[in-house]
Amino acid sequence: MRICTASKEYIMNINKIIENKYLFPLIFCLFFALLVRICIAVFLPGAWRSDEIFQYMEPAHELLDGHGVVTWEWRTGIRSWLLPTFIAILMKIGIALGFDNLILFIRLCFSTISLSLVAVFFWYGWRKGGLFLALILGLAAALWPDIASGGMRTLGEFVAGNLLCLAVVFIIAYRDEYNPRVSSILASCAGFLLGATAAVRFQIAPASVLAFLFIFKKGHKKQIFLASIFSVIPILFLGIFDYITLGSIFQSITKNYHYNQTLGVADSFGKKSITYYIKKYTELWGGFLPLVILFALQSGKEKVFLISISSFIVFYHSLISHKEVSFVYPAVPILILCAALGFYNVLNNNNQKKYRYILIFSVSMTCVFLGSYAPILSKKGNGINFERWASKQNDVCGIASWGYDSSSVFSNLGGGYSILKNIVPIYLFDNMNELHYNEEKFNYLITDDMQVIFERKNKWTLIKCVDNSMCIYHRPGKCLGFPEFDEISNKLMTIGK
Repeated sequence: MRICTASKEYIMNINKIIENKYLFPLIFCLFFALLVRICIAVFLPGAWRSDEIFQYMEPAHELLDGHGVVTWEWRTGIRSWLLPTFIAILMKIGIALGFDNLILFIRLCFSTISLSLVAVFFWYGWRKGGLFLALILGLAAALWPDIASGGMRTLGEFVAGNLLCLAVVFIIAYRDEYNPRVSSILASCAGFLLGATAAVRFQIAPASVLAFLFIFKKGHKKQIFLASIFSVIPILFLGIFDYITLGSIFQSITKNYHYNQTLGVADSFGKKSITYYIKKYTELWGGFLPLVILFALQSGKEKVFLISISSFIVFYHSLISHKEVSFVYPAVPILILCAALGFYNVLNNNNQKKYRYILIFSVSMTCVFLGSYAPILSKKGNGINFERWASKQNDVCGIASWGYDSSSVFSNLGGGYSILKNIVPIYLFDNMNELHYNEEKFNYLITDDMQVIFERKNKWTLIKCVDNSMCIYHRPGKCLGFPEFDEISNKLMTIGK
């Protein structure tokens, strides 16, 4: 009887969000978050890391119509088809709806899905501290640069990081919940999300395990059992999916580990110092990094759990030689949640006119993005903008990238086949003789080396340069020879990419 009464009271409290003063602020946070993500997707289309395109978008496009850039990871079978298959389904929907910019459509879809993090942050704020905290947490998830930019991205660490953060919020809500039925729901959701985190990106599995241990702290056997059962579901699904698509259970984990750790393939792409992540986030966040840490330490009883998870992610990733700044993204939403809770505690205890600080809070986050993130994304968008523009021209019959450093293909051709409006062959050249021999196969050339055209200026016309570092050229006339859609993938294979 008491359980039923408690459940009714909880449902009545939830209904308050729909019926009273919480509805408009929730809609505002969600709308604002979506608007920010759409603006980033449209005006700053560059990939945060090239894997976003070439490990997820391109395999999905390959599934869709047989055209996609194939890198060494897919040739050796160390990547899961789980996310690319989901993306391919979304691409098919996008085509049916009339979208010809599939990368933009996918990013709009992922941006919409990422609003779940904003909603859950807002929900936890409402649950814990009312409207003021709900607005702080909702806007933190909507505007913090890493979360806003990461929401639209297909990289495994961004998707897994958001899943992990959702799980973490449900865990801290579960630990404060006295209603057994609601506790069971929260524990089940947390367990499923922790399992999904590990399935999407196995490198985050240690953090998922640590987070799961905090479920045990409450000591309720039924909820622990439910969380355990639900956590296994996505992991088993990954194993079965790998068996169907790759040929063996959990191949995307075991073979990936063998190649990158045992054989050291990942290290061949560069090693970085143990302090790399601290240095990078000091550069990105500047003076806001110590502020985030200071506010996180003021977050109250949640701080041990939240700081433990975020610190653990940074710690064990720092021990791995090959590093990319996005690898520790899963720590960021959790740390920002912790800092936002601390920000609330400081204002709630010391300021009467506290709502004005929400505006300062929002402007500060926007300044961090405009000062650090926007310039990086703007530069990384040059190649994808050139490629997209060339593919829209009526006379396009082939697009090529040239550079002495053949790895520049990932910046020069930022979108692969998935960004093209008109599907034409993409070529990659790193040898002058090879370029000249094949130049009748394409009529648009993207390069960061203007000297290559100087010798052929009678045939090629400069269209545009950006930042004095990347240019696009046009050759009049049609293409000759048979179109080689797989040339770029074959070229990558010869250079070990």
